[in-house]
Parts: sequence; C-alpha cells; structure tokens
Amino acid sequence: MRRLTTLGTAILFISHRMDEVAEISDRVSVLRSGHSVFTVERDNLSIDALISEMTGRSDHEVTVRQPHTPGELLLRSLDLRLTPTSTAINLELRAGEIVGLAGLEGHGQDLFIKRLAGVASGPGTVVRTGEKDTQTPLTARNGDRLGVAYLPRERRGESLFESMSIQENFALPTLHQDRHRGLLNTKSISQRFNAFAQSLALRFGTAKDAISTLSGGNQQKVLLARWLATDPKVLLLNDPTRGVDIGTKREIYAILDRLSAEGLSVVVLSSEVDELVDLADRVLVFRDQQVFAEIAHPELSTESIVAAYFGQKSEVHS
Repeated sequence: MRRLTTLGTAILFISHRMDEVAEISDRVSVLRSGHSVFTVERDNLSIDALISEMTGRSDHEVTVRQPHTPGELLLRSLDLRLTPTSTAINLELRAGEIVGLAGLEGHGQDLFIKRLAGVASGPGTVVRTGEKDTQTPLTARNGDRLGVAYLPRERRGESLFESMSIQENFALPTLHQDRHRGLLNTKSISQRFNAFAQSLALRFGTAKDAISTLSGGNQQKVLLARWLATDPKVLLLNDPTRGVDIGTKREIYAILDRLSAEGLSVVVLSSEVDELVDLADRVLVFRDQQVFAEIAHPELSTESIVAAYFGQKSEVHS
C-alpha cells in the first residue's frame, strides 16, 4: 500500500485492528451511528482516543450498578475449544450471576453460547453440576431435564412457529406437564400462560391470536416466558434484545436482573456493549475464537469492552 501511495494512489482502508490502523494510516476517521465524528492525523494518533470516540464516551465511565453475589456452581465448561488450536475456555457459572459475552461478529462468542447449550459440538465438555459435586455432560437432548434453557438468536428461523397462536408457542416445551391420559389440560396451560404474561408485562389481544400479531419485543417476551416456564437453573440468551424497541429492552433488563437476584444463572450474548455494561456482573470478550479478556466490576465499562474487541487493554480512571 505504501508503494501505491508513492505512485499517487489514494487508499481508503477499513479495519477493526487498531495496530493495523496505527501502522498503515496517514489519517484516521471514526464513524459512529452513520456519522463521521472524529478525524486525526497519524502523528497525533492515540488508540485510547480512538476507542473513546468509537464508544461516544469522553472518559472511562464505569457502571454504578451493584453486582450480584454468586451462589452455588451450576454449569462448567472443561477444556472447551472453539477451534482445535484455540486456547481452552474453562468457565464456571454460578447461581445469581449474569455473565455477558461480547466480541466482534465472527470471533467465537456465538459458537461458545451454542456449545454451552449443547446445540453445537467440538473439543471439550460442558457439564451441569449438582448436589454432591455430581457432573452430568450437557447435550441438546438433556438440557431441559438438567435445567438449562437456551433462547436462540433468530426468533423466526429458530424459535417461533408463526402458524400457531401466542399461547401455543408459549406452551410447546411444557406440554408434558399438561397431559393426563392422553388429553391436554387446556385450563392448566391457560393459567400458566396468564401468570407469565402478567409477570413479563406481555401486551397482546387474546392468547389465541397468531404469534405474528405481536411486536418483535412481545414475541421475544413470549419466547422468554416459554423457557422460564421450564423452571431452568441456567438461562442462555443469544442476543435477546436484537430488533427490540428500547422500552421493551429495558423491561427485559429488569426481568433478567430480578431473575438473577432470585438465583437464576444467566448468560447473555449481546452485540450492544452498553447493554452488557448495564446488565452483566462480568463480561467475557472474545477475539480470534478465544476469550481475550474477562472484565468484572469495577473495571467493567463500555471502553474496557471495546478496547478488548481490538486487542487492547483499557485502564479505568476514577
């Protein structure tokens, strides 16, 4: 590229690697929310300043939210590798904590949460721990029985049955609770649905309406209620507020915070950094198919997460 520029060629270089940007560029611009917000010449380039401009923060803000106190060990990954050559991930999930997963698209966090859920395979093991230190390997088939629930990323492609009603979508994984001598107890289903609809502030016409009549946020609440009805101990959420309006996002945050305070272990993969800062007790940041950083309070901030995205360590200033 340097040879081309000496010949008079102008080059527009786009990269998420800060070291490449610093080495190659003569001038760097930062775009945020579709707008150019910052431009700096190479001689005045500071990676910390770039990260601040990318996050929209003028300083290293930290969240004031109080972390939850972890309880008993519920789920553990043992020597889990996302590729044969990547570093092993040994994670322990405890009752009452919210763990966030972050990273640039394609860096391993999506595969990791699927490995935790047992819906993807690879090197290493995920085990559900129980009383007397029992450890049961997790698979896609035994997750429900072991108290592990997984909400996929794509509502329409992986979770919703659009030809079914709201209540039918809700009831799918718990129908066995309502069968007696081959018959369904529809009253029991309705009572359970109404209880969760009230708890999650679900907005709908009637339970018999098609699920497609709901907004994206309320569809997501139905799916969340579906898995909460299985009474899980561990809840794995793959980008749960994607495509959801801000009001419903805040409602989901409050629901997850309440559930974790009641002892549920929650893992949240999110593409929104601010969401993880507001919600999580600690965040695993993925880079190149492995965990690059684990950030907990009081260091947990937008800037510390974004810095880790790009292979940088961010110091928190008071």
